[in-house]
Amino acid sequence: MQGHLDQHIEQLIRCEALSETQVKELCDRARELLIEEGNVQHVDAPVTICGDIHGQFYDLLELFRVGGPCPDTKYLFMGDFVDRGLYSVETFLLLLALKVRYPDRIILIRGNHESRQITQVYGFYDECSRKYGSVNVWRYCCEVFDYLSLGAIIDGRVFCVHGGLSPHIQKLDQIRTIDRKQEVPQDGAMCDLLWSDPDDITGWGISPRGAGCLFGGDVVKSFIHTNGLDLVARAHQLILEGYKHMFDATIVTVWSAPNYCYRCGNVASILQLDDALNQKYQTFDAAEQAMWRSAQSPVADLFPTMTEEKHQPHHHLHMPHFHSHASEIETAIDELCSDKYAETSYDGMGELSDLIASKQHPEWDVTRAISHHLQGDSVPAQKRALTVLEGLVEMGEPAFQRSFATPDLVRTLRSLSSSYGTDNGVRRKLMLMLLSWHKHFMRDPEMAHVSSLYGLCGGVEREHLIVPKAEPPRPRHEAVDLLHSSGSSVEGTLEASNRETEALWQAVIAASQSNTPVMESEDVKTHAMLVLELQKEVVQYIHTVGDAVYIGTLIDANDKIVDVLQRLQDAAAGIPVQTHAPGTLPSSKEELIMNASRRLSLPDAVHSPANELLRDIDHSLMVHSGFTTAAPSRSAMEPAEHADPNEIDMSVVERNTQQVQGSVSGLPTAPPA
Repeated sequence: MQGHLDQHIEQLIRCEALSETQVKELCDRARELLIEEGNVQHVDAPVTICGDIHGQFYDLLELFRVGGPCPDTKYLFMGDFVDRGLYSVETFLLLLALKVRYPDRIILIRGNHESRQITQVYGFYDECSRKYGSVNVWRYCCEVFDYLSLGAIIDGRVFCVHGGLSPHIQKLDQIRTIDRKQEVPQDGAMCDLLWSDPDDITGWGISPRGAGCLFGGDVVKSFIHTNGLDLVARAHQLILEGYKHMFDATIVTVWSAPNYCYRCGNVASILQLDDALNQKYQTFDAAEQAMWRSAQSPVADLFPTMTEEKHQPHHHLHMPHFHSHASEIETAIDELCSDKYAETSYDGMGELSDLIASKQHPEWDVTRAISHHLQGDSVPAQKRALTVLEGLVEMGEPAFQRSFATPDLVRTLRSLSSSYGTDNGVRRKLMLMLLSWHKHFMRDPEMAHVSSLYGLCGGVEREHLIVPKAEPPRPRHEAVDLLHSSGSSVEGTLEASNRETEALWQAVIAASQSNTPVMESEDVKTHAMLVLELQKEVVQYIHTVGDAVYIGTLIDANDKIVDVLQRLQDAAAGIPVQTHAPGTLPSSKEELIMNASRRLSLPDAVHSPANELLRDIDHSLMVHSGFTTAAPSRSAMEPAEHADPNEIDMSVVERNTQQVQGSVSGLPTAPPA
């Protein structure tokens, strides 16, 4: 068996990928080995500590040249083996093969990119699919990710972790109790260990990444004192000089990907610890082979049955990506993003869609043009660019709909959503667009990198945003202060909204099953009243809270409310109760389109006060949200001409709430807030 491993290692060192069967066997053996390792690995010095690699295979070989070959040198890699680079498959499989062959000479701990969600956005998923013709290799590797340790402790004195510390973790023993065999959570201790960053603050702060925390020098020194440590070593952040000490050298960031993404121009480093834990940093530049090396798939020769198309160089490296002059598509998009057009106008979109359909690989021209405007300083141009992008995806041919989300475009959208400098109106418009993509693509596995953007860009509120009592934060941005001042009220409304939406739905089901008219059920009346009151608060917060972490969740809460109120109206009209949970996708595309259409124009068969109420509220909220489905007509889905899609007439909501209070007999008054 070791002979096969040695052959695999030699093959991988030549950057020749393994077959799918060989990958599965390797991953199975790796899981059997990793399951025996603890959440915090005990490592003896001497050892060489390495930071992010990110699929830069030839730079990994350069690292081994500088630090010494494995197993002669013992290595500890602190995660982020995949994504962004051209050779994530070969990089991770080489490290994994070395781990299986020399388990005591190489230690692998998990980074935030060892995640199903993240790899679907930043390249590893696409690379596996492109090189093997399926996503099976990606699945095998993701199963291994779940077994990687969360940290390591060297001679009891140096703690190694990918991201940083957590307000939920004071002692190393608390890390040992985490159930690590899972996808990286969106919050909590495990998330923080992989996502957090040190910063020049006191105590804990909110991370602009949207996951993990910021932590100050006092937090590091307290953690070191409590656990008897000398140093915390971590990765996760690009350091142009290769490494960086902070807080009186109690923490160091090590970065091991030179010329990051083949364009940053940084050097890389490794940290060598001798038997006495003396520190020596070795820096190195990018390998010559890594500089714009051909990305012809090394798998092609191993699979002679692959189609001609799969033997071609990867589309994302085609020369159109590097044009130095504006293409016809870019010129057209620049024109549509000018101040000649109203923010929500779709004029000219049809012609542009036809132009895109006539070109080969138009997604790169679209990416360059849209990103140019989104990265600029003009708020109107940013809003127009989002309108153009949304329109092109909605009207585009299926081929474009499946290829538009290039890695560069995804990075631009994520940066726009997370930057504190982003205008609140732009952020809100972006989140609405991502929400519509999420709903449209969520059941298509091949479009998971698009549907997951909504959640990755802040669609879920995080528990750690409410800072622990022990160490009050000192945020550096006014947006953070606003988030703290409004956070408890927003979260209270969201919690109550989710609770009452579910309670109303259960009350409707119970009434239907007991053959009781739903509008005569006291439980239905009580929860309907509370849901209507909470909807007013949710809609108001959509106006006033600009932070993406909350805006996405508020939109989602409002969508669930609209859904459950629609079902209440259906039940009152004698329409059979739907089975899927409120706010989730119906079982068929036809049902999804029907539901969206009914939200804009409810049937006239039932002219009850509740029906009139729901018609007005649904119409108001649908105009606000700009909800889109597979391919509805523009006339049905487009907001009124010259209307501000971010404005909701709150008087409509207030008037209808009063109407339902007076019109539905026996409806109780809402309790005081």
